[in-house]
Formats: sequence, C-alpha cells, structure tokens
Amino acid sequence: MSGAAVFVGTLVTALATVVCAIVAARAARRTAADQREAQRLAAEPAQRTVDLAILKETADRVDRENGEIRSELKGMRALQRAYSWTVDRLIYRMERAGIPPEPEDIHELVREHMRTGS
Repeated sequence: MSGAAVFVGTLVTALATVVCAIVAARAARRTAADQREAQRLAAEPAQRTVDLAILKETADRVDRENGEIRSELKGMRALQRAYSWTVDRLIYRMERAGIPPEPEDIHELVREHMRTGS
C-alpha cells in the first residue's frame, strides 16, 4: 500500500472518530436533557400535592379568619344597636324633662343617619 493510501485511510479514520465523538456527545446531552425532563415530570405530582396542601391550608385559614370577623362584626352590630337604643332613651327622657339636645351634642354621622335613615 502506498503512503498516500495510508494517509487517506488515517485521515478518514480520524474524521470518522471525530464525527462519532460529536454524535455521541449530542446523544449524551440529549439523554441528560431527557433524564432531567423525566425527573421533572416525575416530580410534578408530588409538587402538585404540596401546592394543593398549601392552597387548602390557606383556604382553611381564610375561612377561620372570616368566621372570626363575622363573629366580631355581629357583636359590634349588637353593641351599636344597644348604644343606639340607650341614646334614644336618654334623648327621650331629656326632651320629656324639657332639655333638648344641643346641635353640637350630635355627631355629624349621627345627624346624617337621622336625616337619611342610612
């Protein structure tokens, strides 16, 4: 075999080795990416379970807080009605005794409520 043929054979072998190395590297990268994707997909149900637990815990907390607020609001409304009833009785007694309330004795919000009913 001639020197040129050996040179060409060596060159072809080297080129084939480089091409095989490139193909193998790409396949390895693709395989690693595929493995990461498979791991991500495998982790999704667990992550969804965690997300759902957090959402449920948040919803339960909001429900508890809303219940507390409703209870407090109910108490405040009852107290406001009691104060209103008491003030109404006191004004009635004062008027019966001939002592009308002075305009500055009545808060602007109360005056507005007495005028409009709301």
